Amino acid sequence: MDFDYDDEDFPDEEYYFDDEETGDVVALSDLYTHCLVPTLRDGLRAAVVLLPACLLLRTVVSARLLSAGGVWVHTLSALLGLCCLYALVGHLTAYVAGLALLGTVLLSGLHQHRGLASALLVAVFVVACELRLVEPTSWHQVRGCQLVLCMKLVSLAVDLDRGRLGLPGPVAMLGYLLHVGTAPFGPWVGYEAYSRSLEPTLLASLGFGPWLLVLGRSLVLSYTCLTVSNCWSTWLLSNTLGLRWLAAYRDALAFRFSHYFITF
Repeated sequence: MDFDYDDEDFPDEEYYFDDEETGDVVALSDLYTHCLVPTLRDGLRAAVVLLPACLLLRTVVSARLLSAGGVWVHTLSALLGLCCLYALVGHLTAYVAGLALLGTVLLSGLHQHRGLASALLVAVFVVACELRLVEPTSWHQVRGCQLVLCMKLVSLAVDLDRGRLGLPGPVAMLGYLLHVGTAPFGPWVGYEAYSRSLEPTLLASLGFGPWLLVLGRSLVLSYTCLTVSNCWSTWLLSNTLGLRWLAAYRDALAFRFSHYFITF
């Protein structure tokens, strides 16, 4: 039996990159209501927690209410960091504090190979939390905090192995690892930068007025970057024309501006 087929029965098919996020252009009013407002609200909610705590630490150091580099300054830094973490992620703060304590004990007890030991510690701890100890939805909330803590711990261990630093006391280590200015969201800073941030002469030289101006500028830039990451990048490049490179650029832009948000 012969079968005759017309060419139109089997048209030439061309396959294009299907970007799932392409579609109708979102109105600017919808972008404002459903993305910009929730993003800024959540971001400012975090700022309401963090800014007073950072201001308190700055005031105590600048006014020399506690001795510079003393145990109580580091204690205040760690306690404020824990309080802010608890306000942001609740009981999951225990996993951050637990790793900080384990790392402090490890670095205080070892005299060599601290870098390798700390790397193994954070790897085992993170994998255990990912696979066994914490629910995936809960772990997602604290993953960023843990990443910053892991970088601090390993970098401190490497600096100690290479002789760049003298061994800090346990309280000073915890003050660094749980520092209120960097523990919740980052960015990573080295131990020397942390120590310099607690010098009253450095803070006093800036002046309160200029510091407020710098703070205001940083807030504006920070939350501008946050809205670019969450809203503007997707809205401006919602139609990628089926081009993989354009979709990749959009995703990379959002990822990069999320880092700028943390940096500012």
